[in-house]
Amino acid sequence: MNQIGLVEIAGMAVVFSFFAWLILFFQVIRPRLMEWVGTRFNIEVRESAQPVDSGTYEIVGDAPLAKHGALTLIDLVVLLVGTVGVCALMSVPAFLIGDSGLPYRLESMLLGQGVSIVSAQLPPLRDGESKGIVVVMNESGNPIRDCRVSLSDYSASNGYLTGATPFFGMDPGVSDHIAMSVTAQNPIPGTYQIRLSLECENRLKHKVHTEIAVE
Repeated sequence: MNQIGLVEIAGMAVVFSFFAWLILFFQVIRPRLMEWVGTRFNIEVRESAQPVDSGTYEIVGDAPLAKHGALTLIDLVVLLVGTVGVCALMSVPAFLIGDSGLPYRLESMLLGQGVSIVSAQLPPLRDGESKGIVVVMNESGNPIRDCRVSLSDYSASNGYLTGATPFFGMDPGVSDHIAMSVTAQNPIPGTYQIRLSLECENRLKHKVHTEIAVE
C-alpha cells in the first residue's frame, strides 16, 4: 500500500460520489425541480434541444417575457447550486481535513502503522539557522524506514522558513531523538507558528503545530 492506500481509496470514493450525484441531479432532480417551477408559474417547461441553448429549460408556447426571464434565472441558480455548490460542499471540507493530516493518521492507526511526533524542541533561530531536536515514536509493531520530519509551510510572511531532518528508521515500539535544522532565507524577527510533517516511505503519517522564534 505504498502508492494506493485507504486515504486514496477514500478520495476516489468522494470523486465517484460526486459524479454519481451529477447523474442523479441531471437525470432526476433538476427535471423534477423545473417541472415544479412550471407548475408554480402555471406554464409548461421543457429542456431545449436547440443548438444555441441546448440543455437549458424553456417555456412551451407563449408566455410573458417576465416569465421567460424568471425561468432562465431559476434554471441558472439550480444549475449552480446543484453542480458548483455541491462540489464546494464536498471538496472544501475534504481539503481541510486532508491538509490537517487526520486521514493519514487514521489510516496508520487502522493498519497498525502509527508513527507520531511526540515533541519538538526548536531553539530560537539566530544568524539564519536553528538546530533542534524532534522526538518521534514508532507506535506500531513493525519497523519503519525512510522517515523524515519537515516544515510544511513555506511563506514570505515568516522569512521563508524551511527545514528537515535526515532520513531515519526506527524499531517497533521505540522513540528516538532526531536532529533537525531550520533555516530562513530572509530572517524576520518574531515568533511564528509552524507545522511539522512526518512522512515515512512517501506517506504522510502525522502533523503537529509548534512555534519557533527568530532573533
